[in-house]
Amino acid sequence: MTTARRLWIGGWILAACATYVAVSGQSAFLPVYVAKWYLWLFALTVATYRAVTFRRDEELGFASFAVMYLAGLAGGYLLATLAPTIGERNYCAAVTWDPKLPPHVFRCTLAPFAFVGFLAGVWISGWVLMRFIDGIQSRSDD
Repeated sequence: MTTARRLWIGGWILAACATYVAVSGQSAFLPVYVAKWYLWLFALTVATYRAVTFRRDEELGFASFAVMYLAGLAGGYLLATLAPTIGERNYCAAVTWDPKLPPHVFRCTLAPFAFVGFLAGVWISGWVLMRFIDGIQSRSDD
């Protein structure tokens, strides 16, 4: 097994652990905060890998990357708005302006949902763009 494959598998295992930490909750805020940012960093890494390995037409250039990232952001936002609240409120930011007492369990269910939505948006838009580019290239060959 190559080193790149081991890093890839390790990244997905850490993403699964970060999802568990964010959803199950912790007695302190820092583990939830670190898990949230790890999920976003890993999502951007996976999206960058997809964008770099994406077979694209020379005419579209940067537009294909922009469409993939915008679709990822839209998918992340959509699924984050659908995230449930388990028990007490979600604590996803370090600063809150709510004067209520801090919860007994800190959790951020928005982060895993946004992570999955971002990756789904990037992958689906990449698939659609590949179909679109292949269609353009097959028409130009005729």
